[in-house]
Amino acid sequence: MNTSHPDIVITDPDGNPVASVEVKNRQNLSADTATILRRNLIVHGFTLPTQYYLLLSQDNGYLWKDVRLDEAYIPPTYQLPMGNVITRYLHSEPARRLSGPELELVILNWLTELTLEQPRTDEEPEHTLQVAGFIDAIQGGKVVAEAVV
Repeated sequence: MNTSHPDIVITDPDGNPVASVEVKNRQNLSADTATILRRNLIVHGFTLPTQYYLLLSQDNGYLWKDVRLDEAYIPPTYQLPMGNVITRYLHSEPARRLSGPELELVILNWLTELTLEQPRTDEEPEHTLQVAGFIDAIQGGKVVAEAVV
């Protein structure tokens, strides 16, 4: 039995998985590297078939929308600058590279806030998430860390 799971799953209000989220704090994460990481995570069973797939680092995030798991080499649909999120939740520019658990906690707080209230979408990355339909899809949903679904 495969017990692998994404770092975070976001469900809709009915409990259906809408987004799989992986937090990988690689410095200067590129779209090409993100595509390879996503492919490796799919091959090893660390993701779910969801409408949205996010791969996030302290610097950049990548969003795949409506891409099937058998399309493992598809590049991300959107790129997200993550600096504003990190600054907002740390209340300053990070002076160092965050550890994986530190970044995951920041991301959990941010995603939970996105499910609970309509965010301002005039800044990144929320603007891009709104354009992608992600924010509307997760409104009223639940953020589950290290989810086993």
